[in-house]
Amino acid sequence: GGVGEMVRRRSTFLLDGQQGEHVASQMQLQDSLLKSEMQVLHAIAVLANKFGETVTLRGRVYLDKMKTDYLEMLYWLQHERAAELRAQAKARKRAGITFTEVLGPDGEVDYDAM
Repeated sequence: GGVGEMVRRRSTFLLDGQQGEHVASQMQLQDSLLKSEMQVLHAIAVLANKFGETVTLRGRVYLDKMKTDYLEMLYWLQHERAAELRAQAKARKRAGITFTEVLGPDGEVDYDAM
């Protein structure tokens, strides 16, 4: 497919990343995203150098959008993780488990105790 198809594929990888898949699939996802981004960057460079064209999406220069997408994804993943931790803390409080009971001997969180 053309640049449009590459952009759609990249967007799909970003959305999958924002949905917080498991760590193993996150690694695959990051690999796929990187490959997709390299293809898109190459296509953008060819269009710019050969034809003087700029790739845009909804009026926004796509290269600029790519620069901010990853940071936005990390932002939303961080907020999602924080919400999960708050929910776990509330559940532990209801169950009568204190924070110190989920710390391992090294002071790190013992996820098996959660």
